[in-house]
Amino acid sequence: MEKRFFIALLLSFLVLVAYSAIVPKTKPIANKEDMEFSSPVTRETVQAKALIEEPKTQQVKIADKSFNKNELYKFEDGDLVFEFSFKGGYIKSVFDKKLNVELDLKDIGLVPQWSGFLFSKTLLPKGIGFSYLTQEGAEISKTYRIKDDGTIELTISINNITYLKSNSYDILIGALSDSGKTDPISQRYFEGSYQVRNIVSRKSVFGLKNSVNINGKIDWAGLRDRYFCVVFSPQFIVEEGVIKSQDKTPYLMFHIKNEKKPASNSIENVFKVYVGLQDEKRLSAVGLNAERIVNFGFFDLIAKAILFLLTVIHKVVHNWGFAIILVTTLIYFILFPLSYKSMASMKKMQALQPKIEELKIKFKDNPQKLQMATMELYKEEKINPLGGCFPMLLQIPVFFSLYQLLLRLPELRGAGFLWIKDLSSPDRLIALPNALPVIGNEINLLPLLMAGVMFLQQKVSMGSSNATGSTAEQQKMMAIMMPVIFGFLFYKMPSGLVLYWLVNSLLMLIFQWKISIVK
Repeated sequence: MEKRFFIALLLSFLVLVAYSAIVPKTKPIANKEDMEFSSPVTRETVQAKALIEEPKTQQVKIADKSFNKNELYKFEDGDLVFEFSFKGGYIKSVFDKKLNVELDLKDIGLVPQWSGFLFSKTLLPKGIGFSYLTQEGAEISKTYRIKDDGTIELTISINNITYLKSNSYDILIGALSDSGKTDPISQRYFEGSYQVRNIVSRKSVFGLKNSVNINGKIDWAGLRDRYFCVVFSPQFIVEEGVIKSQDKTPYLMFHIKNEKKPASNSIENVFKVYVGLQDEKRLSAVGLNAERIVNFGFFDLIAKAILFLLTVIHKVVHNWGFAIILVTTLIYFILFPLSYKSMASMKKMQALQPKIEELKIKFKDNPQKLQMATMELYKEEKINPLGGCFPMLLQIPVFFSLYQLLLRLPELRGAGFLWIKDLSSPDRLIALPNALPVIGNEINLLPLLMAGVMFLQQKVSMGSSNATGSTAEQQKMMAIMMPVIFGFLFYKMPSGLVLYWLVNSLLMLIFQWKISIVK
């Protein structure tokens, strides 16, 4: 691939690296009033106002999150294992058996005002129920039913509400793991999303400082990480919510405001819930376009088109590594006309290099005349100096779409290819006993192969160049620096992404070699 395209991509990568470096770290919320019912992960025992009147109007203490085995219960459904807490009656954590990973999403369905209540459980055919009875006779029940479409129906009922101080409560859609416990790449994909009046809003919650208030009739709201998401769709009117962060832990919460004194002396709130992979087909079961939580960034449409293509090819070859190679090859040939036009323009520019060098010597003391003479030369030879750049710039959206897709595709987790055990991680050919500078404690072969192919590519490009003087020196420097820089940038990248870039570079090397021997 030509130097200008490499430079454009290099600058883009440097922007990404700089952004990661300057993102502010999350700080604890200092406002104690905000903290009272909003923090899902408070480690200390705190005082909270009782939502339900207990004897002698004593306050209920929310205990710290230390559990004994009798307060936790595991419920399996397909690939997911839900760990429920009797203390508060909520989903404490979720484990994916197929991918062998605990989700970053936790505290799903937690009502902070009730987190100190030790609920009793009732096992259902496909679900679990929790109930708590106060001494005054008010009864709270939380029921989780697994539906055939993969969603969870969460029903919260409160009976004998005469004993309630308030019918309102807060409920967590979920919280994300402490940023310090998650790898830096995954942290960048922590995001809160919600849909109000059919408009989807998204907020990156990595390093979140200020609260994000949600107002208006909420169709659904959810949190997502690199691969998984949780979505709540209230089956009644909810008009207030908030996205916050406490102790580096982002969370999303609904404020439920029920009528004060219903005639039936009871209330029932139903939520449709999805927990699992960011799969648009599965998420569509929630309704109200909840699948729109899946998003691959600015070039989302291109990424989803490539995902469709990748999925179709995988069904044929049954290996994600081969699927990436075939998709890369197919995209290369689709974009080949642009590459050819760019390369042809660059060859014309290279042919003019001796004449341009002569002009530089002739007008070395008059930059203005040099510029005018150079432009006149381009005009005589009918060459557009930007002709080699524009076709390549059109390929950048495809690259960034693949970058986002291959970083976030859950199917790559644990997917093997040749010596690679996990296409979502570096290939880790050799593990080293001690960490080395830059490369760490592992040798990754793919980035080294990629750098080698890029070096050959630059050498082939230089071999067909007529450049002399300072231009030739710049090209020699580029031939060394570009492979080194890109090898460094890609060294810790997921092997699926490096595989794409290696194959693409190899195809470009073959193309450049072919065009260089054409007389």
